[in-house]
Amino acid sequence: IPNFDVPYSTLYYSPQGDLVGATLAADQHLRFPPDRTVHPRFHKALLTYLDQEFHTHAGVKPMLLGQALLQPSARAADACTLTQHVVRLARNREPTTIKAHLVESLIALKLEHSTSKKDILRLYASHAPFGPNVTGVEAASWHYFDHPSDTLSWAEAATLAVLPYAHYGA
Repeated sequence: IPNFDVPYSTLYYSPQGDLVGATLAADQHLRFPPDRTVHPRFHKALLTYLDQEFHTHAGVKPMLLGQALLQPSARAADACTLTQHVVRLARNREPTTIKAHLVESLIALKLEHSTSKKDILRLYASHAPFGPNVTGVEAASWHYFDHPSDTLSWAEAATLAVLPYAHYGA
């Protein structure tokens, strides 16, 4: 499993267990601790938008890899599976070269063999950027909609599914 060595926000809860506040993490990001689960609405919206074959591919799609090799000017994110996005997020960088893209593809294949699809999805949802200093779907749900991700409407889930890709190619 990729190591995300990042600081997390401190969360404050009411005696009833409701979130009442959060601090920024040491790096000035609103980043909640990793999610235990990914709500089905966000899961479906994300995979519909980003990687419809997520549950059937092995971490890399050969056609996308070929696209990256044949069109090096294309954005790397356009030729990535969700698993490859997790690898890139963990490495905290854009694959700007063909070699970097190939290395990250190999790591994605290894990740697929050592980690469940559920955990890969959870890693993405917990570490994807949703704004200049908002990281993870739970932090984004609170930041933009003022409620937890398990109560997202379909429209809110779809909005959050496209934000990382629209802004950062994540």
